[in-house]
Amino acid sequence: MDSEKTGRLRSGLDDALSNLMAVLPGADNEPGWAIATGDEDWTVRQTLAHLASAESSMIALIERAFAAAQAGQSIGALLSRGSDGQPFDVHVWNRRQVEKRAQQPPSALRLELTEARAQTLRALKPLSPDQLATPAWHPALGDTTVEGIFKLMAIHMRAHTSAIKKALRAGIQGRYWADVE
Repeated sequence: MDSEKTGRLRSGLDDALSNLMAVLPGADNEPGWAIATGDEDWTVRQTLAHLASAESSMIALIERAFAAAQAGQSIGALLSRGSDGQPFDVHVWNRRQVEKRAQQPPSALRLELTEARAQTLRALKPLSPDQLATPAWHPALGDTTVEGIFKLMAIHMRAHTSAIKKALRAGIQGRYWADVE
């Protein structure tokens, strides 16, 4: 059920992914992957690993929101704590997800991200406006809606793309000037 709302969300998601892919270095052995971005002390490759894991995790949050709504449960109460019962720490989770992908080449991370995006778009396509309004929870937003999570996916990717672009420009310029001097 492609509604106007889902169409706008899809467009935002498509634009964010296209912009990211256009900015990333090409081959796995290009030096740009090792440039620090300033985000969480991650390199360009690590930021791509983060984006791949974040996309999948946000789809899981949406699935949990629908399950909680169907069961009549509060989504925030279900997800705001980790499996150990402690408050969920998104920074710890993100770091662990990046560490899990430490040995994956950029090409594998790109593939993981594009497969996760395909899953995102499959999940989005049939949703009605009422379903998009389903209460949800996200560690950065707190209480939100399913639509809010889809919007955040694009915003999140754009923010990291901007950091990658800035880092690559500075890194490439820095290498160039170092070679000239």
